[in-house]
Amino acid sequence: LQKNVLVKFYDMLAGDNWTRIGWDTTSDNICGWLGIECKTEGVDEVLLSSNNLTGNLVDVLALMNNLEYLRVLDLDSNSIVGNLTAFSLSLVQFSDLTYVDLRLNDLTGSVPSEVCDSMEDVDLRVDCN
Repeated sequence: LQKNVLVKFYDMLAGDNWTRIGWDTTSDNICGWLGIECKTEGVDEVLLSSNNLTGNLVDVLALMNNLEYLRVLDLDSNSIVGNLTAFSLSLVQFSDLTYVDLRLNDLTGSVPSEVCDSMEDVDLRVDCN
């Protein structure tokens, strides 16, 4: 399941145009893919900053629901678009998250205070508007 999620993630964010690819989508060893870190349970970190990712943040969120052990999401310095408010409201469901970096993308909206309050243990890095 997690491999299918990552392959869709790759397709949705224009993976063929990434600066650093390093993903063999035919391989079942997703933990060996560039920017993917795993723990025993599965995908633990997605580290794809400054990699020319393009796509919509809302699409990414729909996929993230299947990465239940995700702790770190670093998509800093890409060309991702979408509404940060809607995305951040959905982040609260991820109990293992410790770090999210979405700075230097083309996002609109802001993170509501109730999200900040409920995610006080998460290092949430976003641009201020």
